[in-house]
Amino acid sequence: MSGWIKKPRDRFKHPMFRKDKFCRGYAWDWLVDNAAYAPYTIEVSGRIVTLQRGQICHSIRFLAEKWNWDKAAVSRYLTRLKTETMINTQTETGQTIITICNYDKYNNPDSKPETVTETQSETVVRQQRDSSETKNKKINKINKINGSDDLFGENEVPKPKPPTVRDILKQVLPDEIVSAFIEFRTKGKKPLTPHAAKLAVAELKKLPDPVGSVNQTILNGWSGLFPVKTRQGSNYADRQDDDRLKRQRERIERELAMEKSNE
Repeated sequence: MSGWIKKPRDRFKHPMFRKDKFCRGYAWDWLVDNAAYAPYTIEVSGRIVTLQRGQICHSIRFLAEKWNWDKAAVSRYLTRLKTETMINTQTETGQTIITICNYDKYNNPDSKPETVTETQSETVVRQQRDSSETKNKKINKINKINGSDDLFGENEVPKPKPPTVRDILKQVLPDEIVSAFIEFRTKGKKPLTPHAAKLAVAELKKLPDPVGSVNQTILNGWSGLFPVKTRQGSNYADRQDDDRLKRQRERIERELAMEKSNE
């Protein structure tokens, strides 16, 4: 589409654009808009210079500050414009005089807008098509990043969160026993991992009294889980427990006696 649009020259002073870095197109637009639309004179380092229609005079430093570029980028850009025969430049006491080639092509008040042949209905259809294409491009870009073919995420199945140690143990133990068992293992510097918790649950499911087995382990400071042992009968395991407890009592009594003798 060709034609003309009217643009106020002071739009570059709007606060929203004042600190933004110019793109190359915006920098070109700035040059055209700030060029002299009629001959006038300026003073450059104490020297009077007359600018003709389509000319603008500024230093590279000034353009760099105005466009938020570095000076090297401004110099390269002006060189590129000269290569494309869009401008001519000459230097006057440190200031660059830029002449916009074919200035009347960009700013000719006598030019009449071209006749618009597009009907209103065609305009509506084109705008709807452009809007749809823009929306599809954005969606495709997002899907490409996410690696998904589901345009709107309607078929996306959320990934389940992995179960915690507490969640695993609660399959066979009440909440208060779970808390006690986790605290016991943590204080013993053997905290349960999810894998260890699964192994413990598998073992507890084989035992007739999971709660009693856990309480027994906590009470005795064991690292494993075993069937609840009763004191009835005199089987070999019970005798071993009695012997172990007897040795512990004897060792504690000896330690106490030694402490008293050293006082």
